[in-house]
Amino acid sequence: MEFTLPAASTGLGGGQNVLKIAWGFSTPLANSTVLNGILAYNKGMTAPPGVEGTSTFEPEVILSHAFGKRFGAFLDWDGYQDFNADQVGRTLKFGLEFQLGQDWPLELRALHTVPAQPLHQQH
Repeated sequence: MEFTLPAASTGLGGGQNVLKIAWGFSTPLANSTVLNGILAYNKGMTAPPGVEGTSTFEPEVILSHAFGKRFGAFLDWDGYQDFNADQVGRTLKFGLEFQLGQDWPLELRALHTVPAQPLHQQH
């Protein structure tokens, strides 16, 4: 559980006190493959006058695989559903990670973002 105190009006939380409740898991699928997942809900407990409190659901799934001691790859899908704005957004990331030395990781990422879309289409 996480609690965010009021932030700047352009930052996370928009000047709200936000309660975040999350559940996560990690499970090996094979010798060098791991599946991780997180389900999180953010609820604005207080908001500035005239501002609707945050109410979002954020699922995330990460599949990672080690190809050796110093090389790995991951596929990361995450999204959010904003109940107040009735919108959903999704992001798909693919990454490669190289371990150059014991304390020197190097990560390359490709990112594809689907713009936020209304949950219900107007006819």
